[in-house]
This record gives sequence, C-alpha cells and structure tokens, in this order.
Amino acid sequence: MADLALKPEIASEFVRFLDAQLKEAREQLQRSTDDNVALRREFEAFRSDAGTASHGSAERSEIESLRAEVSRLRKELEDAQESTRSHQAEASTWRTRYEQLKPQLANSAAHTAQILEKMREELAATTPHGSSTGQTLIQFRALLHTLPSVAASASPSGSKVVFHGTKLPPLLSKATLKACTGGVCFFGHLLEWVAASSQHAYTIFPEYRYNPKPSEGEPTWTAATDCDSLVGQQRELFYVDAGNICYAGTFLCHAGPRSVKAAVLAVDTESVAQAVARKTFNVNIKSSQSRQAKAKTYMPLLADLYAEGTATVRILGLQRVGFNKKLFEILRKAHDQRDRRRSESASTSTLSDMLVETGTPSTHASQSGRRKRDWFDEIWDDGEETEGGGPGPSKVPRLDEDEVNDMMTVWRA
Repeated sequence: MADLALKPEIASEFVRFLDAQLKEAREQLQRSTDDNVALRREFEAFRSDAGTASHGSAERSEIESLRAEVSRLRKELEDAQESTRSHQAEASTWRTRYEQLKPQLANSAAHTAQILEKMREELAATTPHGSSTGQTLIQFRALLHTLPSVAASASPSGSKVVFHGTKLPPLLSKATLKACTGGVCFFGHLLEWVAASSQHAYTIFPEYRYNPKPSEGEPTWTAATDCDSLVGQQRELFYVDAGNICYAGTFLCHAGPRSVKAAVLAVDTESVAQAVARKTFNVNIKSSQSRQAKAKTYMPLLADLYAEGTATVRILGLQRVGFNKKLFEILRKAHDQRDRRRSESASTSTLSDMLVETGTPSTHASQSGRRKRDWFDEIWDDGEETEGGGPGPSKVPRLDEDEVNDMMTVWRA
C-alpha cells in the first residue's frame, strides 16, 4: 500500500481498470437480465401457442364427430324417404285393387243378405208359432236344482281326470264300454252346471238341422232328433275341467224346454251361437272341398240366426243318479298307465339323445313305435272341441238307489 501511495498514477490507473470491469459486469448482468426476460416472454408465448393448438385439435375432433352424425342422419332420412315412396306405391296399388273389388264386395254382401233372408223365411215356414221364453229355462234350472243326486262313494276328493286334453278319444276299450251304463256322452263347453254346488247339469241341442243342398223334395230345415233319442236314457257323462276330461258320473237325461234363445243361455252369446251352428249345419256332399266351401258360407249365417234369436235351441237336463266306480277305476288305471308311459318315454328320449351323442345304439325307435300303436293316444278329429268348461260336481250325501228312482222327475216341455 505504501507503494500505491507513493505512486498515485498507478493507483489511478487501477481504479479506472476496476471501474471498467465493474461497468462491464453491470452491462453483462443487464444483458443477462434482458435475455432472461426475452426467454421468459418466448416461453409464455410458446406455452400460449401450444394451448391454442391443443384447443383447436379438440374442436376439430368435435366437428368431425358432428359431420359423421349429420351424414348418418342424412342417410337415415334418405332411407325413410325411399321407404315412404315404396309404401305410397303399395298403398296406391291396394287402393286401386280395393276400388276394383268394391262392386264385387257390395254384390257379395247383398248376396249374403239375400241368402240369410231366405234362410229366415224357410225356418219360419218350418217352425210352429209360439216359443218358450227365458223364464222357462229359469224354471227348468230351478227344477234340476231340487232333484236328488248320488255322490261318489270312493275318494270323493280325489282327482276325476281320466283323459288329458279337451277331446274325448274316439275308441274305448271293451272293458270300458262293458262297464258303461247305457253309453257315453260328452258335450264339451256346451255343458252347463246348474250351480257350483249342484250335481246336475244341462246342455243344448239345435231344434233344427240345416242342409243348404237337400235332396229333391226335401226341406232345407228339418227337425233335429238327437235330443229326443237321449230323453229317459242313462249315460256316463264326461266334462272338461282345467283343460282335462273328467268323469262326472251316471246321469239321467230329462227333456227340457224348447225354443230357447241363445241370448238367455250365457253371457257369451256369440260363442254359444257358433258352437250350435256347427251342430246345425248338416250337408251331405261327398267332396270335402265342397263341404268346406258350403260351411264357410252358411255356418256364419247360422250363427247369426242363433245370435239374433231367429233360430232357437232345445235344453236337455242331466240328473246325476250314480257314480260308476268300476268304470272310473278302469279309466283311472288306464290314465295312470299312460302317464307312466309318457314319463318313461320322456326319460328314454333324454337317454337316447345322450347315446346318440356318444355313438351308442338305443331302443328308442321300437318304444316309439309301440307308443304310436297305443289307442289311447289317438285324436278324435270329429270330437267336440272345448274351451274350458264349468265346475265339476261337488260332494253331496249319498242316497239309496231305490229312493232316487222313486223321487225322479222328468220335465216335459
């Protein structure tokens, strides 16, 4: 330091050097600061640009999605327009056909009306004047309700089902027929029980049969005799309950009122009218095709006559006078055997399927052949189809047979 003091020129030079160095350092610091600020601005700008680019990509993706949806909707619209044009063409075609057929339909309706009016006139010429009223049927029901009856003496609470389904088989075994008292009767859903607590029932028969193509000199309407042939006879009665045929017992047939209108028989007049119309139609034509054509024309008209009350029916009363235990046991035994065979057949079928999968032979074919030969499995094509049926007879005290015969009353119309 002494030397510096001694040489002021050196000290002054050194101070200037330090000032220069300090100035340069300050300038460099300022440049660094400016560069840092510039870099920061560039970074912010870059980050802003990057965010803007990302947002634009999302918008572009949404726009593309909307364009695809618009294209799909446009395609659906084009398809709908094409379908509309096709339907319009079909509607125009059907409208043209309808306009062409309208005169034929009008002529057909007029022709049907003429046929119906002719049927009315022919029936009026056949039937006697005066007819029973609904009150007569009510009185007959009341009478049936008071008649004595005989209840089943064996297992009264057991099942009375003897056949599955609602059609009575056409063939019965010799043992079954031999055990019957008088014969078998089955009226399908035309059977009505007098009351849920009553053992007695009634059914309906057409008063006349109608043949649209009678032989020369014969009328189209003829008196039906089916009901008359049963009056005073005993029959084994079957009825439908829960889709199965049950045995009801032995019944005595009583003549009921005549000229009863279908409207007083049941709430569903239309179904009763159609069922009786099937029994009324009586055409003797060999060709099945011709019979079907006649039935298609005349059976609806017969149903109309019953529904409007022009055509009437007869009532047949059914008094329960016994329960044929022997017949019932034969039928129940056969029923149980059929059920066992069905169960065995179902089990055999399942086993056969398994054996077929493994390549093992089975005897299912021979068992199936034996089952096909079972007469119980035949179907009665001409049988009375039923749609339900009323409640079956309930349990009542058993009466002595002689007492029943003494108390028996036959209604005379």
